Amino acid sequence: MENKVKIKLGNFEFEASGDADVIERERKIVMELIPHLINANNYTTIEQKNDDNISKIPYTDEVKTLTNNFTSINQFIKFKKFGNSIDLTLGIMYYVDKYEGISIINQNVLKDYYDKSKTKLPTNLSQNLSNLTQKGFIKTLDKETSGVINYSITNDGEDYIEEYEPKEQVKKQKKASVKQSSNIKDEVMAITRESLNLYQYKKLRDIKDFKGKMMLAIYIVDKNTSIDKFSVNDINYILSKIFQESNTIDQIKGVIKREPTWFNKTKNENTKLFEYSLLREGIEYAEDIAKI
Repeated sequence: MENKVKIKLGNFEFEASGDADVIERERKIVMELIPHLINANNYTTIEQKNDDNISKIPYTDEVKTLTNNFTSINQFIKFKKFGNSIDLTLGIMYYVDKYEGISIINQNVLKDYYDKSKTKLPTNLSQNLSNLTQKGFIKTLDKETSGVINYSITNDGEDYIEEYEPKEQVKKQKKASVKQSSNIKDEVMAITRESLNLYQYKKLRDIKDFKGKMMLAIYIVDKNTSIDKFSVNDINYILSKIFQESNTIDQIKGVIKREPTWFNKTKNENTKLFEYSLLREGIEYAEDIAKI
């Protein structure tokens, strides 16, 4: 008896016949791609060879760039292990945008996906959205749907979710915090707010995106102290201890990675850590947002 499988999705059709193992392997590949094919506009084609059989499977750039091909909202939430209600709300918005292709999101959309994931709806979803807006992780859109406010996730919001660590890893980081403090320069730990002439600059809490907060903090310290090189641990300390701004090592590394022309990278021979000093583009960016 000949083994066959046929899958049809709009104009896309997949059909294979032959050895059962080959068919099952190809079927699984196609089933993993289907959630992304639904929202794709343009298809390219890759050839997958199995012995003498060749099947053509539509493939998209979107699929190639996703690090995890989550096939359900439940799988995504289980993987991320969000630590609080606000992070979960942002995580669902990220999933809806990246994996469902819905970039305009409102409370009705969120309630639908909370229901689909069988996750308890927050007591005050509006407050969660307000907090995320203040953090710069989402933004409101001018267009409303039947009187309901629409939102979209920002680049900072995407970065936060993509760099989000499961709770177990965060706990391990906290245990290592004492060890990390030994890698912070003494002169950094000696900085006081009074020495930074903060009245001359915009308050960090008035800046919505993390990149802006980080760059302004480094700029202020650079201008008002003798410190002009910063390790990632130094920056983490400056933000959390001096400016009382929550941050993670991954967020800091993310800014440095995305803006390579803003920093000069050198290695401290004593600590063996990489340190970063501001280049002209980074200084100009900070100066632009520093103005009161």
